[in-house]
Amino acid sequence: MAPRNEKDVDTFEENGLRAAFKWDASETFEVTAMVNVVNNEFGGPVVAFHCYTEPFNERDGPDGRVPLYDLPGTTCARGRSDLLDHGDPYVTHLAHPDMVNDGFDDHTNYNLNIDWELPFADLVSSTSYFEREANAALELGLAEGAVLVNRFRCFRQLSVCGPNTVSATGITHIRYRLTERIVQEFRLISNTDGPLQWTLGAYFKDDDSQLGQVAPCYKGGGSPAHAALDKCRWILGFFPDVPVEDQAQIVPWYNNRLGVGNNNYLGFKEQAIYGEASYRLSDQWEIQLGPP
Repeated sequence: MAPRNEKDVDTFEENGLRAAFKWDASETFEVTAMVNVVNNEFGGPVVAFHCYTEPFNERDGPDGRVPLYDLPGTTCARGRSDLLDHGDPYVTHLAHPDMVNDGFDDHTNYNLNIDWELPFADLVSSTSYFEREANAALELGLAEGAVLVNRFRCFRQLSVCGPNTVSATGITHIRYRLTERIVQEFRLISNTDGPLQWTLGAYFKDDDSQLGQVAPCYKGGGSPAHAALDKCRWILGFFPDVPVEDQAQIVPWYNNRLGVGNNNYLGFKEQAIYGEASYRLSDQWEIQLGPP
C-alpha cells in the first residue's frame, strides 16, 4: 500500500438535524411532530496505476485530493505506463492528481401524529414523508479506460487516442438514486367499557423511486471536458500533458458509445381498509372477528 499520509484517507462529513414538537391542545387532543434531516458528503483520492518520476503540483484542498508521490522500489525504466503494463497495481499505486471518489447521500423525514379522544373512540392520524437523494462517483478499480483508449486507440475511431492518454484507473462509475415516499394512516379505536370492542383503519402509501446509471457528473474531477455533458456514466482521468481539446473528443465518445447507461423509474401505491371487532361473552370467553 502507499506510504502513510494523513491526507491520503477517505473523507466523510455528516450533518444532521432532529427536532420534535408536542402540543397538548386539551386533555383529549394532542399533536406531535418530528423532523429528521441527515446530509452526508464523502470523498477520497482515486488510485492511478501509473508511474510518475516527479510529483505534480500538490493539491491539498478540503475535497480530499492528495499530492502524488513515488513509492519505495517503484521504477519507471519502461516508461510511465510501467505499472499498468508490468507491475501489480494493487501493491504499487499512486494517487491521481485530478480525480476523486466522492458523492452525497441526503435523507429527510417528516412525521405528524394526531391523537384525539372522542366520547366513543380514540382517533389516531399518522402522516409521514421520506425523501432520499444520493449520487456517487466511484472508481471501478479496473483499467478499461486505459485499455480501450491507450491500447486499442478508441478502435481507430479517434486519431487523438493512443498510449499515455488515459490514466489506468481514470474511470469512474456513477450512480444516482432518488426516492420519495408518503404514508398516511387513520385508526379509530373504541374506548368504551362495554363488551364490544372494535378498530377501524385506513392506510395509504405512495412510493416513487429513480435509480440511474446516468447522472450528473458531480465533483468527480477528471477532465474539464465533462462539463459539456448534461449526464454521464463514466468520468475519465488523463495524463496532465494531454491537450484539453483531445480530451473533449474522447470524453463524449466514451460516454456515448461505450458507457451508455439508463435511468429506471419505479412507482407503486398501497391502499388498505381494515377492521377488527371482539365481543366478550364472559371472563373466559370472547369472540373476535378480523384479518388473520
